[in-house]
Amino acid sequence: MSAVELTPGAAISPLMEAAWRRYLQGLEQLRQRIFATEMHWRPETHAAAHYFLMNAQASAFTTCFAPKQAYPTFYVHSTFEPNIFTWTLPNPDFHYRWAFIDGSRTYRIWGKRGSSLWLDIQVMRSHWCNDNPSVLGNYDADQVKDAEGNFEYILSAEPQPGKNWIKLDPSSRNNVVLVRDTHYDWVNTTAAEMHIELFDQRPAGPCFLSEAEMAQRLDGCLQMFNFVMDHFQPHITTNPQRTGINVFHQSTVNTVGGSNPVAVYLLLPYLIEADEALIIDVEIPQTMYWNIHLGDVWGGTSDYVQHQSCLNGAQAQVDADGRCRLVLSVADPGVPNWLDAIHWLHGIAQFRWYKTSKVCVPTVRRLKLAELRASLPAGTPTVTAEQRKRTVSARRAAVMRRYHY
Repeated sequence: MSAVELTPGAAISPLMEAAWRRYLQGLEQLRQRIFATEMHWRPETHAAAHYFLMNAQASAFTTCFAPKQAYPTFYVHSTFEPNIFTWTLPNPDFHYRWAFIDGSRTYRIWGKRGSSLWLDIQVMRSHWCNDNPSVLGNYDADQVKDAEGNFEYILSAEPQPGKNWIKLDPSSRNNVVLVRDTHYDWVNTTAAEMHIELFDQRPAGPCFLSEAEMAQRLDGCLQMFNFVMDHFQPHITTNPQRTGINVFHQSTVNTVGGSNPVAVYLLLPYLIEADEALIIDVEIPQTMYWNIHLGDVWGGTSDYVQHQSCLNGAQAQVDADGRCRLVLSVADPGVPNWLDAIHWLHGIAQFRWYKTSKVCVPTVRRLKLAELRASLPAGTPTVTAEQRKRTVSARRAAVMRRYHY
C-alpha cells in the first residue's frame, strides 16, 4: 500500500485555523505595541520587554486557555510562581492562589487557617480575558474560622442560608477566586491549607475543551494581553521624566484589574547610577500591613528568592522616631533595610498599605553611596557580608518552602 500524501494543515478545522490566525496577528500587534513605548531604550529594559511578551503568553495559557471550571483547583505554580510568572507586579509576601469557576454553579471551599497575617479571599465576576472583570467581594477567613482554625464557604449565585456564603455572578462562566495568603514573617509562617470542589448535583461534563471553546479562549488570550497593557502598564511604561522620576505616585485602586479595595498602592519610577543610592524615608502609622518591593519597568517583580529586593513591616527596621529608612541600590550598603536593585539602575518600586490609619507617602533622596552613612541616623547598624548572606539564605529557604521546592 502506498503512503497517503497529506496536504500540510489539511486536518486543521476552519474554525481553529481562523482563531489561530487571529491570535498570531494579535500577538504581533502586541509586540509592536510594546516596542512603540518609551521604556525600551535601555539594553536591560529592552531585554525585559521581550521577557514580558513571553510571560504574557505563558500566563495567558495557564489562566485563560487551560482552566476547566467544572473541575476547579487552586492554581499556585502556574500563576505568580516567583521564578517564572512575574508580570503585573505580584507581591512577594502573598502566597497567591487562583481558581476559575462557573458563576452559575455551586462550589465549596474549605481548609485550615495557618499562621499567616491575613487570609483574604477575593471574588471577581470574570478574568482579564473576559468582558467586564470587576471585584464582587472580599472575604476574611478569620471571620468564619472555628476554634481549630478550620473554615468553609459555599460559593453560588443564590444565598445559602446557614452557610458562610460567597456570592457568584451567574452571568459569567469564568468567575475568579483570588486568594492572598499574607506571609509577613517569612521564616515562621505556616501557609493556609485550602481546597475547592464542585458542590452541586449537576454533571460536571467532559474534562476536555471543544474546538469552539478553544477558539473562544484564544480570542480571550488576546483580550487579556490588551487588558494588561491598558490597565496596568500605563502606570509603568510611561516616560519618567514626564511623570516624575524618583518620586512616589499614588495609584488608583484598580478593582477592574483585581486590586484589593482595602489597599493603597504607591509607585516609584526610579533611576540611579551604580555608585548611587536612594533613601526612601517613610513614617509608619498604625497599619495592619505594609511592604515595598522592586520590579523592572515592565512590571516584572524582581527576584526575591535570591535577593533582598523587598521588605515588609515584619522585616524592616523602624527607627526610634517612628520612621523607616530604606536604601535602594545595586551595591550592598551594609545597612539592614537594603533593597537590592540587582542590575536594575532604572526600575520601579511598589509600596503597599493595607488597612492603614493614614496614607504616608515616602520621600526619596538620591545621593552617592559614599555619602549614605552620614545621611542615616547615627545608630543605624552595620550589616556584614556574612550576616547578609545568612539573612538572604533564610529568606530563600522560606520562599522555597512556601512553594514546596
